[in-house]
Amino acid sequence: MLGLARAGAGVAGLLAPRLAGRVMGLDAASAGSARFVMRLFATRDLALGLGTLAVSEPGERARWLGMTAAIDAADAAAALTAAARGQIRRSSAYALAALATSAAAYGHAARRG
Repeated sequence: MLGLARAGAGVAGLLAPRLAGRVMGLDAASAGSARFVMRLFATRDLALGLGTLAVSEPGERARWLGMTAAIDAADAAAALTAAARGQIRRSSAYALAALATSAAAYGHAARRG
């Protein structure tokens, strides 16, 4: 389920990077850069989602889920850091951090079985 959701988010970000950037609170003044960054993250999420879905051996699946949980935790920290530095709106950062933390917790729980 987590792999499918991540792959879906990746596809959505690739197809609509401007909307994804707006949802994440990225500055419209740097729209070209924001779309580029969104495509980078979308590609990452698509690859992680498909990788998680592609493995069938339990130990390998646990490794993928652990890796995605760590990445989600890092994303949460990055969102909070950006808010503290005034780089993105606090409301956007808190929403992103909550989403990333939830995904990390879900991934960790799924990894444990």
